[in-house]
Amino acid sequence: MDTELLDALEERVATLVAGYKALRQENQTLMEENRRLSEERDSFKGRIDMILDQLSSSHRVRVLGREFQVRSTASADTVREVETFVNEKLKEVAASINTADSQIIAILALMNIAESYLALVRENDARDREGNRRISRILGEMESNLE
Repeated sequence: MDTELLDALEERVATLVAGYKALRQENQTLMEENRRLSEERDSFKGRIDMILDQLSSSHRVRVLGREFQVRSTASADTVREVETFVNEKLKEVAASINTADSQIIAILALMNIAESYLALVRENDARDREGNRRISRILGEMESNLE
């Protein structure tokens, strides 16, 4: 066999071995980085879960005779107030119609609550517009008196 050919083959093998070692080192570095990032992710996840747990508390409520576990950032008193409000609205609807179907009662109560809510939103918007109109008028009067 030709020594030049053996030299070339030896050089090629040396290059491949060096490339393999470099890739193995890079792989090791990436595995370590992956492990570190996984630990960091788990740490962040734990902290986020802890914060979320602090932000919302679990409450038991009874609606339409059924007990539910709900999570809310509201105080226990506020959750009880909402529970009472919802049950009162459901009773009002149930008393006004001739059905025992809880789904129909719930849907009609939701429609009534939504109607009341939207009326309050419109009323609030009208007050805001009136307040802004009056403020603009007063500012205009002040500016004209300063001139």
